[in-house]
Amino acid sequence: MKLLKKILIALFVFFLFLIIGAYFYVQHQKPTYQGKLKLANLKNPVEVYFDSIGVPHIYAKNQKDAYTTLGYLHAQDRLWQMELLRRIAAGRLSEILGKDKEPNDNFFLKTDKFFLGLGIEDAGLQMIKELDTTSASYKLATAYINGVNQFIEKGPKPIEYSLIGVKQEKFSLKDMYNVFGYMSFSFAMAQKTDPLITNIQKKFGSTYVKELALQTDSLTQTIPISDPKIDISSEITAQVGKIMDNLPDS
Repeated sequence: MKLLKKILIALFVFFLFLIIGAYFYVQHQKPTYQGKLKLANLKNPVEVYFDSIGVPHIYAKNQKDAYTTLGYLHAQDRLWQMELLRRIAAGRLSEILGKDKEPNDNFFLKTDKFFLGLGIEDAGLQMIKELDTTSASYKLATAYINGVNQFIEKGPKPIEYSLIGVKQEKFSLKDMYNVFGYMSFSFAMAQKTDPLITNIQKKFGSTYVKELALQTDSLTQTIPISDPKIDISSEITAQVGKIMDNLPDS
């Protein structure tokens, strides 16, 4: 009886410390909405007001300070999402998420191959080479990235990095362009709608397409194309749809 009592007390103490530790860990992980923070590369003090739904309102005396602060706050709330978004366009999901449980359905590897084939990162790198480093937009972009990286250096590491075992990497202009590229792709529905409209026209005729009230110019000319025996448009649409449905929202 005494042994059972000791075991119960030990279990109680163990779970008590576990709960206390979890509580302080969660508190440490929470975004900072009150108090003062010291950020580098600010010319003047910046004030941030968070409204009732957590949207930050930044009051700065110059744009560069505002963008540096924005980068820090963005990373504070969304760093893991930003991590996933920059990896999607670069074809680097498999590096951190590995293989799927089903050997014949390696979604992450297929996704990486798909986006590598689009060449989003290559296009971004080419655009970066042509940027005017003296322009105001370039300086503001680097200020934003500086703010993101300051949070990576000073702020609490999101729990997802620890759970998956991913080492944090600083952000760069290349990552920003990768995110832009992925978001542009996710917003462009032509890869889904164009094959669909083509199939409707083939099966039901042009009348059905007119009923969709598509915006077309009266001078638009239809480009004649060969009609292959194997129609791959539906397959392409299905593959793109499957990939996009499983990716995080941008």
